[in-house]
This record gives sequence, C-alpha cells and structure tokens, in this order.
Amino acid sequence: MSWWLWALLGVAVVFVARLTWRIVNKRGLWDTRTMRLDFGRDEHGGVVFLDTANNWADSTAGYDRDIAREVDFRGPNPLPFNRPPGTAPGEGDWGSWWLDRIRYLREDHVQNSEKHIVYIIQARRLAGLPELEATDDTGSG
Repeated sequence: MSWWLWALLGVAVVFVARLTWRIVNKRGLWDTRTMRLDFGRDEHGGVVFLDTANNWADSTAGYDRDIAREVDFRGPNPLPFNRPPGTAPGEGDWGSWWLDRIRYLREDHVQNSEKHIVYIIQARRLAGLPELEATDDTGSG
C-alpha cells in the first residue's frame, strides 16, 4: 500500500472519530459541564463560576463540609487533620482562610458572590464559630 493510501485512511479514521464524538455528545450521553460545574465568561472574557442551582448546591455542600471541619478543629478534642485546606500542620488559621475565601469571591470569580458570602457567615454563626475579624486589606467580615 502506498503512502497516500495510508494518509487517506488516516484522514477517514479521524473524520469518523470526530463524527462519532459529535453524535454521542449531542445525545447527551456525557455531562459537558467542566467538573460537573457550570462556568461562563464575564464581560472581560475571564472565566466565572455561574449562579446556577447545580453550582449553588455544590458550593453550599463544600462550605458546610469546611465549616464542619472547622468545628472539629476547634472542638474540645481538636483534630489536627481538620486544619484549613492547603495549610501545614500547626499553621492552620480558619479565620484567615475564610477571609481569603471571601476576598476571592469578591474578586468577580463568582456570579452573585454576596449570596455566597452571606451563606458562609450565617452558616458559621449557626455552628457557633467565632465572627470573622476583617483587616483593612480584606474588606470583609
């Protein structure tokens, strides 16, 4: 078989594979959302976390999980492995971690960020956790 027949066969295989992919995706056999989350673009072209029911459910579940970890971290028998995500043992400060999270939400990474911030503050209060003390550079609290 000559080289041009191999090239033609390769093009045909790629064409059939792409056609099959488009047909399968159009039928909705796979979730096309990124990591089961809905993302979009803001007015500047940046990626933004959309304000959808799916995203709200995922977000509140994550906030509730982190609040439960903080309650365990501060409890009568502190569990050191329940430190804030991304912190080293002995360096976990939940207050500054939540303030960083709130600052991130306010930087237009999330549609309707105030809804998320209010939820975090109210859920922490319901759990009996201390109030977040804002510093001048965070502007939150």
